Amino acid sequence: MDHRPIDGSFKCVSTCLYSPSWSGKELEKRKLKIPVLIGGATTSKTHTAVKIEPEYSGCVIHVNDASKAVPVASNLLNKNKTHFKKEIKDEYETIRERFLNNKNEKRFISLKDARKNKHKIDWKKIKTYKPLKLGINKILIPLSDSGYRKFSNENYEMFCDIGRIGPSYQAGHSHADTFNFELTIKGRPIIVDTGTSTYNIGVERSLERSTKAHNTVTVNDANSSQVWSGFRVAKRAHVSKLEENKNQLTAIHNGYRHKGVLHKRTWETQAKEITITDELLGKEAEGKVYFHLHPNVKLEKNEEGLMLNNHVQIIFKVIKKVNELKTSYSPEFNIYKKNVTLEIIFKKKCTTNIKIK
Repeated sequence: MDHRPIDGSFKCVSTCLYSPSWSGKELEKRKLKIPVLIGGATTSKTHTAVKIEPEYSGCVIHVNDASKAVPVASNLLNKNKTHFKKEIKDEYETIRERFLNNKNEKRFISLKDARKNKHKIDWKKIKTYKPLKLGINKILIPLSDSGYRKFSNENYEMFCDIGRIGPSYQAGHSHADTFNFELTIKGRPIIVDTGTSTYNIGVERSLERSTKAHNTVTVNDANSSQVWSGFRVAKRAHVSKLEENKNQLTAIHNGYRHKGVLHKRTWETQAKEITITDELLGKEAEGKVYFHLHPNVKLEKNEEGLMLNNHVQIIFKVIKKVNELKTSYSPEFNIYKKNVTLEIIFKKKCTTNIKIK
């Protein structure tokens, strides 16, 4: 026996619109009378009135968003609930009648008549042009135009992000990840992006978009760009490139300008060695560097610092403390794998030296 006073069905994608209708039939079949709230991105009051409400003799109500569910539930549980349910039922009856009366009868013509009605073109009067080249034209665009830089040799491959938060006109999919980077050594991922597991608004979505979920630096635990809700971005970090050559990249971003701090990061590369220097310019503040390790990375401590997979030595200089955090890595939607994240706490400057043995 189901003792729930109210049932909620909130669906996000169009293929799920059949699910509330099916739920209504099931509730009717089991002779239940609990009120059902319908909501979600692709649902509507009209859809609820036409497709779902007729399948269930109990009360069915469309709710625009989750924040409206509480007052609706209160009306369904208070002493005037009978009057409230009748008002909803009458409203949906009106919506349903209006919808059915407005439906136009579709009249189809035969294929033969349709072909007779085709658009007629007088090719003798139309001037046509021969393409310079048939097929797909390929245009090579420098990787630097994307805001990414790549350093690679026979030992490692490293991608660095010094691009803008974009696209500028709609940056909803962006993360607060300025100066993020990923590192693969001998074909194996070592330092990785944590990935995106969900688009649903909530703690997980906010965490995955945050600065600490990327291989970069937070200042006083703040994000380098303001991100909130599922797809909102403001106070974006802006990058100014200072120096770039074959083996070095230096850039500054102003994402922490509201704290009076600029973040400067330098990547220096050699055949078997990478040095990353992070500096906080301006007011004194606490910085935290995050390095997210791939789930398959084996981490051990030694006299010099930390050893990864028995052949990658990491040494931190000018720091206060190193923490090993238990976190998760998402290679794809709804997939979570346990991994370790290094959190390095520092003040003005932190140097990370990665040596391949």
